[in-house]
Parts: sequence; C-alpha cells; structure tokens
Amino acid sequence: MKLNLILSPEAESIILSCPILLEWYAKQEFPLGYFGLTNQKGCIEFQKLELAHEYNLALAKMSYAALNWLESDLEIPSEEKAKLAVLSMAKVYREISKSLAPEDREELAINYRELFIEESINKKM
Repeated sequence: MKLNLILSPEAESIILSCPILLEWYAKQEFPLGYFGLTNQKGCIEFQKLELAHEYNLALAKMSYAALNWLESDLEIPSEEKAKLAVLSMAKVYREISKSLAPEDREELAINYRELFIEESINKKM
C-alpha cells in the first residue's frame, strides 16, 4: 500500500511497516494532506490558527506526536520509533478525546493495545 501523502522517506517507510500507523494514516489521509499535517512544521503552524476546528486540531496534535519520533535522528531501530510514535499518539488522544464529539473520537482513535498483543505473542514463540 502507498500513502498519497508527502512525508519524509524515513517517516513513510516506518508508517508502511507498522500496521497500526498505516491504518491510522490511511484513514486520515485526506485531512492530513489537505491541511499540510505531514511534517512537524506544518503541524505546529496549523495549531496556531484560531479558526481551526477541534477535530483538525486534534489531528494536528496526534500527527505531530507521531512525527516527533518518525522524523527523529536518534539512532534507534525503526520498530522502536514506530512503537513510540503509536504510544505518543495514544497519549495525546487520551488527553484530547474528552473534548471531541463522539464521532470524532471514533475517527481519531488509534489501536495502541495491539502493540502489546503482538509483543506478547512474539514472546511466547
């Protein structure tokens, strides 16, 4: 699968290798691209707009949280960057979800628990 987003090559390769990130970014592909939320600078600039809708602000915050790890120059494995990105998004989601409409909560949700299910299966093998 290929995303129709302009992402850094490293961020895109990590997203494509992580089913949880891929599912979330594919679901949010249009608004992320439309509002330029595919890099850290775009996310920061968007959050400064006073006219931004609550859903879009949440989207910008979650994308920024992920991109902090995905675009990081820290020398850690891509799998770890993916995990950290998912957990960062989940933390932001938890903080902002109460202020969102129920349909927006459902749309922005990220299945971070799946990380631990996969990890426990791998440990048993």
